[in-house]
Amino acid sequence: MLECIQRTLTYVRLFRDDFTQEMLAQDEASRKAELMQKRKALSGSQKRMEDLDKIIQRLYEDSVLGRLSELRFQKLSAQYESEQAEIRQLAVSLEREIENEAG
Repeated sequence: MLECIQRTLTYVRLFRDDFTQEMLAQDEASRKAELMQKRKALSGSQKRMEDLDKIIQRLYEDSVLGRLSELRFQKLSAQYESEQAEIRQLAVSLEREIENEAG
């Protein structure tokens, strides 16, 4: 283990500029991957919000047409609206993070 550390330190001393460039490249790649992951999560969140809008609309229509009891409608719509609020907060947070990292 000590030998491995010593070899690494020797490499860093001899090739400081190369080592710095490698570390910067790895950091940049890591940030790009994280940014892509956040964009994908944002896209998924936006899709889910759209799906929830459609579900809530269908629930309302089923309630109006008498296919769903008022109690069931209230319970389901509260659950979906709560989920939508959580996702909306997540989306706002992701948008802010993406803007800060990409900007």
